[in-house]
Amino acid sequence: MPLRSLTVDLARGHARQLLPAEVERDYLGGRGAIAWLLWYQLEPDTPPLSANNLLIFAAGPLAGSSGYATGGFTVGTRSPLTGGIAYGWAPGHWGAALHRNNVDVLIIRGEAPDWCYLLIDGDTVRLRSARHLVGRDTVATAATLSAELGGDVRVLAIGPAGEVGVAYASIVAEGQYLVEPAGTGAVMADKKLKAIVVRDRAPLPVADVARMQSVLQSIQQRGERHPTANAIRAIGSAGLLPAAIKLGALTSRDARTPADGLAIARMFSEIARRGGRQERGCAGCPLPCYIDLRTRTGETHPLPSLELIAGFGARVGITDADTMLTIADRCLRLGIDPAAAAAAITFMTEAQDEGLVRQRTLNWGDGAAVIAALDRMSQRREKRDILSLGVGEMQEAVWGSAAFAPQVKGLAMPALDPRALTEIGLAMATSPIGGDYRYAMAFEELVAEPPAWLPPPASGPRETEGKA
Repeated sequence: MPLRSLTVDLARGHARQLLPAEVERDYLGGRGAIAWLLWYQLEPDTPPLSANNLLIFAAGPLAGSSGYATGGFTVGTRSPLTGGIAYGWAPGHWGAALHRNNVDVLIIRGEAPDWCYLLIDGDTVRLRSARHLVGRDTVATAATLSAELGGDVRVLAIGPAGEVGVAYASIVAEGQYLVEPAGTGAVMADKKLKAIVVRDRAPLPVADVARMQSVLQSIQQRGERHPTANAIRAIGSAGLLPAAIKLGALTSRDARTPADGLAIARMFSEIARRGGRQERGCAGCPLPCYIDLRTRTGETHPLPSLELIAGFGARVGITDADTMLTIADRCLRLGIDPAAAAAAITFMTEAQDEGLVRQRTLNWGDGAAVIAALDRMSQRREKRDILSLGVGEMQEAVWGSAAFAPQVKGLAMPALDPRALTEIGLAMATSPIGGDYRYAMAFEELVAEPPAWLPPPASGPRETEGKA
């Protein structure tokens, strides 16, 4: 069946159409369909921050069905960080809701004359004013629109970081799930599109219910037995943290020295013991990998992810549990990719150490300064904060800093050190979006029982055979 696309021109209107049948045949949907659309519908010299750039959202073929972990979605565009193709991904329920509204691919064109949000409700597609939402964080925006529209709606929104032009700004689904990586939030903000709201509907039917149930049962049984699955169920992606520490994949001070793995482990152990635990994830998934915790003051903050701990904990040197929870919450609410933000702050701290920047505002392990930097870069100012540019552009602005600006194609490398994890290094070197292994989901070397298709010696962290 051909993929169904909904194109919304923010200045002119909207249209529904079927994509050529070969797109579904060759790419199924998701980021493959996005790549096809960008190749054939985006002019080669289109600036990332321009009305002519496309912002494309795509659900997978099983989204909206009873399948596990199918509620996520992919976002694609021309990246403001690299000038090349950008992909971001987030889990949750928004992608499922989009598919249940008979949309496989949502294409956003143009630029709105003023801040607006898009509402998709069956055959109804409307643009509404979002002036009352400007300046609100992603959690507040989702709550406000859910209250205004009522019913079972799923809200996708940008935060203050995107509004003021942070190059690595993220989109946030349902006030809970960051789209990572690649700066898609900056493109959405440039179009003056604050949010996209989709009204959820009944699950989609499947052709063979018995076969689907058999597959789901098999997945659930494996998830119940596998030690890594149990760790992720308990503490999210940080369940891979012990393996990362053991393999030496955590480094500090911009990867110059080994990280204090014991201090990082103690900090996260303290975080994981907090009460008020609430699990979340894609609809029906037996392995909910996102967790909210209560702080000592009674607030609810997201459990820090592996990338956030590796970046702000190991690289920047923050080992205070409450500070780490606050940083995780700030990134979610402001709409900032934690890995990119940690890379930018790490770069600037080293530039200050080397005397390449006059003003000293950051120090290794200074959590208060990091939180202040996140807040500052997300505020509207006459002069743009250099931290908002991303490492690739920052090293061009700070003369003599290229040697300590780890990036590929302008996209900052996350903090898991590729010298300890060859598969991650290979993923970043070959990724079309630049230096981010999350594009390839290259986590096999951190799994307690490597998959059968990764036999010895290829499963060794420093081996290269069989990984390309």
